[in-house]
Amino acid sequence: MLKGDIVEKKKNIIFLGNSRSGITHLTTGLNNEMLKNGYKVIFITVAKLVDELLMGNEGHKA
Repeated sequence: MLKGDIVEKKKNIIFLGNSRSGITHLTTGLNNEMLKNGYKVIFITVAKLVDELLMGNEGHKA
């Protein structure tokens, strides 16, 4: 994953888990490594993602 094979295959990575399970720590480390290898990364919470999807959907209502 750190070598970018996920990116080369044009796949997304979504980590889900309970609070205090270390997901933010894991994703921060992964993001840092991907940045070091020249990739762009986005870190977003599920709540923010849902908000953005809902706002985008509202823009397409007739």
